[in-house]
Amino acid sequence: MAERSEGSGGFEMVDWKTLRRDVSLGVPALRALFRSGLTPPLSPVSAIKISRDLAVYGPSPAIGFAPGAARHPEETAVVDELDRRLNFRQAEDLTRDCFAWLREQGVDADSAVGVLGRNSIGMAVAIAAVARTGADLVYLNPGFTASQVSDIIKDRGIGLVLVDDELRDRVPAAVRTEPLTDPWAWAGSGSAPTGHIGTGRHIILTSGTTGRPKGADRSATPLEMTVSLLDSLPYRQRATHIMAAPMFHGWGWLNHRLAALLSTTEIMVPRPSAEQVLKAAAENRAEIIVTTPVVVRRLVEADPSQYDLSNLRGVLVSGSAIPPQIITEFSARYGSVLYNLYGTTEVALATFARPEDLQAAPDTAGRPLPGVEVAVLDPEGVPVPVGESGQVWVGSAATFGGYLDGGDKDRREGLVATGDLGYFNESGLLFIQGRADDLIISGGENVHPAEVEVIIRDHPDVQDVAAVGRADEEFGQAVVAHVVPDPAVADLDAFRADVLEYAAERLAPYQRPREIIVETALPTNETGKVLRRALAG
Repeated sequence: MAERSEGSGGFEMVDWKTLRRDVSLGVPALRALFRSGLTPPLSPVSAIKISRDLAVYGPSPAIGFAPGAARHPEETAVVDELDRRLNFRQAEDLTRDCFAWLREQGVDADSAVGVLGRNSIGMAVAIAAVARTGADLVYLNPGFTASQVSDIIKDRGIGLVLVDDELRDRVPAAVRTEPLTDPWAWAGSGSAPTGHIGTGRHIILTSGTTGRPKGADRSATPLEMTVSLLDSLPYRQRATHIMAAPMFHGWGWLNHRLAALLSTTEIMVPRPSAEQVLKAAAENRAEIIVTTPVVVRRLVEADPSQYDLSNLRGVLVSGSAIPPQIITEFSARYGSVLYNLYGTTEVALATFARPEDLQAAPDTAGRPLPGVEVAVLDPEGVPVPVGESGQVWVGSAATFGGYLDGGDKDRREGLVATGDLGYFNESGLLFIQGRADDLIISGGENVHPAEVEVIIRDHPDVQDVAAVGRADEEFGQAVVAHVVPDPAVADLDAFRADVLEYAAERLAPYQRPREIIVETALPTNETGKVLRRALAG
């Protein structure tokens, strides 16, 4: 079967499987337009402005705040942690000024710019301003070490880094920096020539949990993916969103892009504690909270009754697996507002679980988004029966084209390997069992860490747990559980023995941990994903 490829004049040659996906989006597209409120008529002036901006920037990140400035110039566009507020007109003016400064500094389609920081007005402005120059924009993870940042800067040829002050020491001294959280400091005169807008890439880096971070070009948000999300999730035009997912990560970045389409007010929360998120949601009458699993855990520990969340329609979360116990507790505290999405940097978003799906099966990753094909295959590429485990593969218009270093994920007939193991149940819900690399093979039996963790996490004195494999002469690998106890636990020896006994009563012999290692906290990245390599190493 032919792969999707470039044809003459930039048109895409599409195979029949892809065409069937695209055609199937007709009804969801209509629903999405009406549900999201994108269909109201425009005034003639607004229509002219939006048409002009689309002609110059297209639907790329370069369009920034321009649609909101055309339709709702005096409405609030973005608010930062210092309560600095910009309306859409002000945000667009600042973006133009920062673009002008970048051009004055010689930033163009041959340049690469890095951004290293957390959610802020500066981050939002930088995304559009750099995109307008045609330069590559590389999203550096604040969780990376100085050595990792230095390597990426060298590999990508980055000559300028827009950086939060607290992270300046991660950047080599020889590299020029400007303050990300103060874009007014590097805003230019606004007199730079506009000219032709280039085709700079937006490079999202993998988390590095399975090796050195790799760069993937995620510049485009295909129409199919936009339609899928607007149809499946409770997005609405001119809503207020709490941005508590990092914008350097694909999930936060994508939601920021949707905010531009919907003229959404974004409330930036750079270091999202439960109190900060709930306070921001209450004070701004927010309809949507965009966040990560680690913040969902924090929200479970908070008391939402102190905050007015009556406007809240959805808590949208992605980034890593959420323990089913946490989902159940969250729903009990906050009601049926949690939407859980599964995907990877390489395949983008693949499935979504609505509140009713999570109520029926808290550990599900949900159903495929409209226009997305998800398959569970055996090593030979044959679909496995319902209920049986296999490798998860995804195909959609949003899958990446390969890593920038020339590497790639495995591919089969338009599908891209996620590296995860999972299965479908009879209702068509997908369940992710973990990374294929994390699979523990003990005595010839496959042990999925998640199956061990869900049992141990139910122990009343366990706060968190991660299971990993350790080399074992007799069985090949033995299961080891790294456990974070409740702070009230005093006798750790008794705690270890009790958890071992608890697990032995509830797990098959090959699944039982040989050892309990007590941790004060599990190592995680910025989005809350457990760094199993650090535990196994």
